[in-house]
Parts: sequence; C-alpha cells; structure tokens
Amino acid sequence: MKVTADTLLVELSDGRTITAPLAWFPRLQHGTAKERSHWRFIGRGEGIHWPDLDEDISVEGLVLGNPLDKNTDIGAINNQPQLEKIRELVQSGVDEGAGKIPGRCCWRIAKPFEFLCNPAMPVYVAMLRGINVSGQNIIKMERLRESLAALGFSDVKTYIQSGNAVFKAAKTSNSSLEKKIAGKISADFGLAVPVTVRTPEELDTILKTNPLLKLPGLDETKLHVAFLSDAAPKTADEILGPLATKSERFAICGREIYLYCPDGYGETKLSSSGIEKKLSVPATTRNWKTVNTLFAMAQA
Repeated sequence: MKVTADTLLVELSDGRTITAPLAWFPRLQHGTAKERSHWRFIGRGEGIHWPDLDEDISVEGLVLGNPLDKNTDIGAINNQPQLEKIRELVQSGVDEGAGKIPGRCCWRIAKPFEFLCNPAMPVYVAMLRGINVSGQNIIKMERLRESLAALGFSDVKTYIQSGNAVFKAAKTSNSSLEKKIAGKISADFGLAVPVTVRTPEELDTILKTNPLLKLPGLDETKLHVAFLSDAAPKTADEILGPLATKSERFAICGREIYLYCPDGYGETKLSSSGIEKKLSVPATTRNWKTVNTLFAMAQA
C-alpha cells in the first residue's frame, strides 16, 4: 500500500494494483506524510486503518471503485432505500459484519458507523499574512475562495481584504492546513504567504482570556491580537518590552500576544514584523473586532 501526493495505490494478493484519487478520502488528502505513512491492515486484510487520521477504507470498495468510508457524505446519496438502510445501521449500532448497502460496499466496522451519526466536518479559520497591503501581494477574495474550495474545503467564506477565511475541512492539524493553504497560494498566485490557522474553540478561548480587557478606560478599538505560528519563547516579555511605549500594553499567552496600542497600531513597534524580527517566530495581527467577527462567522 502506498499513498502519494494525489493517489492511493493498493497491491492485491492476486497481483492487481488498485489506484484511487486521494480526493476520494479528504482525511488522507489533508493529512501529513507522517500521518499517511502510519497505517495497518484490519479485518484480515479487508480494510486499511490510519490511526492518526481516524480513517478506515474498504479494500473491496476500492476494487468496486465506489468505496463507502468515514468521509462519505450521506447527503450525496440520493437513493432513498440506501439512506434508510444507512440510518437503520447507525441506529442499530452494528459494529461487525454490517452486510452490504445496495449499490455501496460496506465492511467490518470497528466503530458503529459513528461517522454517519455526525458527518459534519469541523470549521477552521485561516489568516493570511501581509496580503493586499500598500498595493503588494494582491489576492482578490473571490479567487482566494476558489483556491480554498479547490483544496476540498467547503462553505468557504472570507472577511475583508486582509485575508481571513472561514471554512469546513476534514479533521486534521492546524499546521497541516497551514502548509496546504500556503502551498496552494504559492501555486495559484506565485506568492510566499505565511498562513495561520485556528479552530473556533481556540478563538473562543482567546476572546475569553484576554487579560488586557481589565485595563481601566480601555478603548477596544485599540486592541489587537498577534497570532504566532509557535509558542513565544519564555524570554519574550523581556525581548519585546523595549518596543512598547509608556502608554502601550501587551500580554503573552502561549501562541498569542495581546496588544493595546492607544496611539494606533500604525505607530507601534509591536507590529507583526517587529514581533517576528525580535522573536524569530512568524506572526500575523488582527484587530479585536476582526477576531470577534471571525469567531462569529465560525459559529454561524
């Protein structure tokens, strides 16, 4: 068994080699090379399991050219008897020898069709660094949405021109999505654009734990959040301290730096580039309103 950048290849015991486009299996498509390489046969060779991606694929389904796997969207199955049979299997909690659904291949299932009980893909928020600034790195949001949709993402929405996208994708790591989106932007637009991804749960925590919200006389329009690609070093406070003016405040919490710039973000030395230069960690900054809006979009 071998997984390439765009193809799944399975060699059968009778000498045949079955190939299938990786686009059939979003979890594999969006997984890292390391995650894809960690696999094993299950059910006496009837299926293949990727524990890091929680993916199971039927070998028989590959042979038939129409596999039913954990990524099958039951909404796309228009045959009513098939849908009724699927729902019957889900409710009965079948976990072994489920039989066959007419027109589809179904095999031994380690978990009781849990992927059909909750077929919705998780939501992610992506923030691009330094696009559409002063006439540089121009990317129209319509084209960005098209590029993300081409990666297999669904319900893609963008917010303002600074490069913010909310979308659904097969469950994977933030870093995997960041690399995939950055690679797509490079291929489609010829630009090297750093990408930062957060989940709605992470944004919720960021919004709820901002220590600067307790500042007296706070003007929330002067609040910002710098999103780092990695956790800030332990000495970050000492390193960034000299950059802040007397009226500015900042607080470092893991991979985020909260900023309060009463004289305006355009005047601060605690900009994304300033932080990157001092900490050697890629950063992209969004104002407080944008962070709240992206969280609301992710919840919609």
